[in-house]
Amino acid sequence: KRRWTTGLRYDWFDSGDPTDPLRDGRDRWSANLTFYPSEYSKLRLQYDWDDAQHLDGPVQSLFFQFEFLYGAHGGHKF
Repeated sequence: KRRWTTGLRYDWFDSGDPTDPLRDGRDRWSANLTFYPSEYSKLRLQYDWDDAQHLDGPVQSLFFQFEFLYGAHGGHKF
């Protein structure tokens, strides 16, 4: 019955192909905090930090997600 969760992700990419500027070296970090108010809904706050060689500097993003389920489904314990 855990209602709060956290997550952390790291991505790294390097194609080694100098002819494609959008496929250069890249590091990306992402962290999130998720709350489940009920078994049918989820609220998530996510922060991303993306550093690619073709960008002038790191790009930071903040996302807020609200998800809910609607419709009939089998019963279960939450």
